[in-house]
Amino acid sequence: MKAAERSELCSLGVPRKLGWCSGANVSEISLPRLVPPERRSDSPAASENGPGEGDHRMITMTERWQQLVRFLRDIRIEVKKVNWPPRKEVVGSTIVVIVSVFILSFFLGIVDVTLQKLIAYVLR
Repeated sequence: MKAAERSELCSLGVPRKLGWCSGANVSEISLPRLVPPERRSDSPAASENGPGEGDHRMITMTERWQQLVRFLRDIRIEVKKVNWPPRKEVVGSTIVVIVSVFILSFFLGIVDVTLQKLIAYVLR
C-alpha cells in the first residue's frame, strides 16, 4: 500500500487500531477486490445452488471501508478522464434547452386550450 493511499484511508476515518495511521509497516496489506458470489471458485453458490445463492460470507467493517475508499478513488480517476465541454458551449446548450422548453410548453398550452374548448363545444 502506498503512503498516499494510507493517508487517504486515515483521513477518511479508517479505524486507527489497524495501525495504518501510526506509521506501522503496512506494505503487506492489500485492498481486496471482492468478487461476486457467482464468480468465486470457493463459493457454494458457484457450484451447488447456482449463481447468487448460498454465499453467507461475513464482510467486516474494515472491508467495507476499503471498498468505499476504492470506489471513491475510482470515481476520482474516472472524473479526471472526462472531457469537460468549455463554458461557452455549456451556456449555449443551456440556452437552447430553456428556449426549447418554453416553445414546447407554449405549443402544448395552445393544444390543451384548443382541446378543452373543442370538448366543451361537443358536450353542449
